[in-house]
Amino acid sequence: MGLGINMGNALETPFEGVFAHAASAQHFEMFHDAGFGNCRIPVCWGNHMLLEEPWTIKPAFLRRVQELVDASLSHGLVTTITAHHEWWIDTEANTQQKQSDWMYQALPRFESMWKQIATHFRHHRQLLLFSILNEPCFLSVASLNELHRVALIAIRETNPTRVVMFSGLDFANPRWLLDNPKAILIPRDPQLMLEIHMTEPHGFAGASPSQEAWGTVADRERVTDWVSRIELFGRARNLPIYVGEFGCSNEQALDKGRKAWLEANWKEMRRKSFAASLWDDGDRFKIYDRKSGEWDHDVLSTLQRSLPGLQGMSVYRTGGGLGGDSSDPCIDLQRTLELAFSNLGRAVDDVEKLPELQAHDFKPGLGRLADNAESEGESDYDSD
Repeated sequence: MGLGINMGNALETPFEGVFAHAASAQHFEMFHDAGFGNCRIPVCWGNHMLLEEPWTIKPAFLRRVQELVDASLSHGLVTTITAHHEWWIDTEANTQQKQSDWMYQALPRFESMWKQIATHFRHHRQLLLFSILNEPCFLSVASLNELHRVALIAIRETNPTRVVMFSGLDFANPRWLLDNPKAILIPRDPQLMLEIHMTEPHGFAGASPSQEAWGTVADRERVTDWVSRIELFGRARNLPIYVGEFGCSNEQALDKGRKAWLEANWKEMRRKSFAASLWDDGDRFKIYDRKSGEWDHDVLSTLQRSLPGLQGMSVYRTGGGLGGDSSDPCIDLQRTLELAFSNLGRAVDDVEKLPELQAHDFKPGLGRLADNAESEGESDYDSD
């Protein structure tokens, strides 16, 4: 999966195109060409499904999500769809009545939601991943574990091998997992990933412009510390790590630490073979202008991404797609296979363009021996 980018403020908003420019197929082509290997598409399903049973998701919205998913997959981007801003399920059930409403109304609706999503995308390539719930915060630990269990069962009915992601509390903060290592119940499922989000320290990376710079030795040591500890947390539980959102507000000046923050975090995450997706919301975290097609080339260069032929192009790769950031020795084999399948596809297209064979007479016995005999003047076959 390597390093990817989010298509934020697109399908998780009440109305597409209001908070950021509407997504199009060309954007995913640009993501690939700039060197990104995965794309995360946040989706808010609750705004587009019935409030009462049978909780049907609007078919037009499902088709729109599929349109973006197909566009992303067509460029070899490992693609994740989420359940984003689902505040109706992420609630604090601090009374018996609220707990009852959550268990018997909200949870069955959430289960139906994922059952419908999984059924709709069941025939898509395994490069499509599901993320159960974005940044849970207000749920109790017991409710979160039950939500994961119910959603995973619903998905596995039609997608037995698809990779599914889940998160801890406190907005998927890795610090919460490290402080509560036994809180999350890990289902016995080999196709799970742990998703975390990182804008730490939030007072610098996620807030308004800071007067203090970032990038001291202590700052970098804290990055190394959390990456190393969460890597051990995942390894102990056989969970690959996906940093679904990380980024630094573009309101912070590059020379005040934004460049150093991005460089340090991605360097440490890549060192531990994490997959990650840069947060881009078309606004305060924008590094790509979806309307003009312009990139923030300072950020691309910092992350070893760039458009081919432009200054700062990574020496490691050109373009994104499957395996783009992998340090696995099998990467060359992956790229060879991709090229082989691409050539095979073109060959099949050429074969399909050939004219159909015309009617002809079949003469048994014609072959190499007959050809040799005919060349020596000893053929018994008619010349026609």
